[in-house]
Amino acid sequence: FWPGPMTLVLPRTRRAQDFVTGSQDTVALRVPGHPVALGVLRSFGGGVAAPSANQFGAVSPTSARHVLHDLSERLDADIDAVIDGGECGVGLESTIIDCTGSYPRILRPGAISAADVERVTGMAAGEPAAEIRTPGTLDSHYAPEAAVRLVESSEELLQVVSELSAAGYVGVIAPEAVPTPVGAVRLSMPATNQHYAEELYAALREADRLRLGVVVALLPQGTDIAVAVRDRLIRAAVDRSNAAVIALKPEHPNYGRLLAALQQEARATNTFAQQVLKTVATYSQQAVINTASEENDLAKLVERLMQESEIDL
Repeated sequence: FWPGPMTLVLPRTRRAQDFVTGSQDTVALRVPGHPVALGVLRSFGGGVAAPSANQFGAVSPTSARHVLHDLSERLDADIDAVIDGGECGVGLESTIIDCTGSYPRILRPGAISAADVERVTGMAAGEPAAEIRTPGTLDSHYAPEAAVRLVESSEELLQVVSELSAAGYVGVIAPEAVPTPVGAVRLSMPATNQHYAEELYAALREADRLRLGVVVALLPQGTDIAVAVRDRLIRAAVDRSNAAVIALKPEHPNYGRLLAALQQEARATNTFAQQVLKTVATYSQQAVINTASEENDLAKLVERLMQESEIDL
């Protein structure tokens, strides 16, 4: 599957230092399939360790236009450049496979399916390991500004759109065989699961451009790339109405105190504190976390830690 949309998590060597691995004992490696990316690597003559060209937690870009829209204010015109290689061929992030154990484990689904892994290795892919930290695996991720509602059938789609359209325009993502309900804005009508993957992020971005309040998406069926599409939609649909946002930066004078408080909470099996720590480690000690809970436990935790450590929210 290399070059291609597959990332392998492997034991690190001395060549992969802490600033690359986030102090983990593993490193994630990928060989891109795009000729422009391969050309850059060949010209450079080595590997590149870098973040993705997207804002944390938001909808991923699938074109250079998306990157410029999201990051233009943060780019230095004298130093930074965006290389336009056209639209992304797959549309979703790579499959991440943990290869550190006795059998492969898919940490993030993508175009390379569990069946593909089993066919090549002769081993069934296992469940993800909690100790392996990877991007794009938080409960809330890949989320547009619009709320996302998920449905399993065309009948349910019609019912939900009918209920929501009274409050304003509703965006719809559904296979082309499903007619567009009255009062809805059609964002995407993919003919296949592969087309669904290719069009998903552009459709979610279009919803925000049109300032739609809600997107209703009919989940695709299947064991191919549909698994990855469902994964991204489920994360995009996590309720963020009671979201607490916390920004952690190493240069803050009380950063160490906040981390120590979080670690103490995590040892007390506070799952939200564990999630914060997981995200901080994954994103090289700097993270913006946007998550929610029915009891707003994280908001309460953050408020208390702010008071104790004088952290600005």
